[in-house]
Amino acid sequence: EPEESKRLKKTDAQVMRTGDVTLCKDTLSIAGNRQKHLLTVKSRYVNERGEKFLIGFITDITEIKEREEEISKLNANLLGVMESTHESIYAIDRNFHYIAFNKNHARMSKLIYGTTIAVGMSCIDFLKGSPEYNWLRSELKRARKGEHFISERKIDQPRYSNKYIETAYNPIFDSDHTVTGVAVFVRDITAMKLAQEGINQSNATLKGVVESTNDRIFAVDIQYRYIMFNQAHAKVMRQ
Repeated sequence: EPEESKRLKKTDAQVMRTGDVTLCKDTLSIAGNRQKHLLTVKSRYVNERGEKFLIGFITDITEIKEREEEISKLNANLLGVMESTHESIYAIDRNFHYIAFNKNHARMSKLIYGTTIAVGMSCIDFLKGSPEYNWLRSELKRARKGEHFISERKIDQPRYSNKYIETAYNPIFDSDHTVTGVAVFVRDITAMKLAQEGINQSNATLKGVVESTNDRIFAVDIQYRYIMFNQAHAKVMRQ
């Protein structure tokens, strides 16, 4: 292509004129509308007679470039998935340093702990002194050993009090099945826990009511199996 040829000649002329070593990435069009990606190192050599020569070392990086593009697409898709949920999602390496996180995790870290997180920083150092530090560190260590599990914890911070979270830990394995990090999914289950507590309280109240009478009380499903009964009914059935 004329533009490619013009660009290459310009680089060659600059190296010959200045003597600077130049590292550049070039893209060349070849037959079939295909492209070759080249990494080129160019330098100038001057012999004892003062004659100047251009020396170039060319490496075909087409496959590397294609892999980089595939990785970029995968990362873009992953980011889209991470940002499409209300969960707090993050991933760390073996040293507990962030390698990725979504906006919701960054927002919650700022809201609860007043910390602006960044890729490369520790996910637990800013928790030191808080109740969450010890149990989170312990659970991340478990996951780092290759264990998948889910835990429930209560968070009681001034900026985020009386909240319940469910945390899912998923080890990240390489091709040799070695754990290289951990992906963590955190979900606010406060509403669910409060609803369950309400159900438990209602059940306790109902149990108190049915046990406060000498009348026989029981309930069965459509297959006539017991789903509940009071002691008065149980006493009669034992006789």
